Amino acid sequence: MDRQPPENMLLSEAMAQLAATEKFCRQLFLLTSLQDGQPCWEPPVDLLETDDELLVYVVLPGAKADDVEVRIRNNELIIRGRREPPPELCHATVIRLELPFGRFERRIPIPPGTYAVKRQTVRGHLLIRLCKSGEGETA
Repeated sequence: MDRQPPENMLLSEAMAQLAATEKFCRQLFLLTSLQDGQPCWEPPVDLLETDDELLVYVVLPGAKADDVEVRIRNNELIIRGRREPPPELCHATVIRLELPFGRFERRIPIPPGTYAVKRQTVRGHLLIRLCKSGEGETA
């Protein structure tokens, strides 16, 4: 069995704790502030690019596409809205509560261009399609 010196073990443990903390911070509970100073959380996203469009998958379980504001300004895609808590929360005992609710906002840098914005819900995600059509909102 390969034994590490104690200082290497401590460093390895500290690095593992830092990695776990960083992973947690990248999760759903990243708190930011809106321009009005109110706290909000940032949903995680995946951003993909094809020849014809940018695809943005946003993790917003239970959200309706029409209830989420999507705007383009200064080469940024701005996604904001509010995710309501389940109604049962008022009368239930919480055993575990991991899905965030309340106000959210996410700002994602995008390449300059003009995009037609379409959105839909797909498999529990909000899918925002930014079609490189030449007509629509300018980044």
